[in-house]
Amino acid sequence: MYVWLIDDNTLHTMFFKFVCEELGVKYKVFLSAAKARNELKNVECEEDIPDAVFIDLVLENGERGESLLDDIKSMCSNKRLKFIAFTADIVQESSLKSIGFDKIVYKPINKSKLIDILKGLKYEFSRISK
Repeated sequence: MYVWLIDDNTLHTMFFKFVCEELGVKYKVFLSAAKARNELKNVECEEDIPDAVFIDLVLENGERGESLLDDIKSMCSNKRLKFIAFTADIVQESSLKSIGFDKIVYKPINKSKLIDILKGLKYEFSRISK
């Protein structure tokens, strides 16, 4: 399994890296939406596209994670991705699911919740690849 985190908070990205490494999950971290978009534009093969993308809802320069979600979906329309929202905002999970997020992780990030989500994704993708 291969996951991306797009979050402009370095503390959150360090924590995410730590948990991914602890679980043996391949990951890539982007501190800006622009860098993630650029990476997708330069993808050379399907293996370079993540299986799941964790997106902060409030990004740099006032950009919203919801618009980034739409961009990633259009750029990767041939691959079924899972999208997980990272947010400190008080927002209804149902409203995020209605626009395409599969799960939500509220900040401050809870390690056990993040581990559960990553383990669940690993299990789900291992079943798909069989």
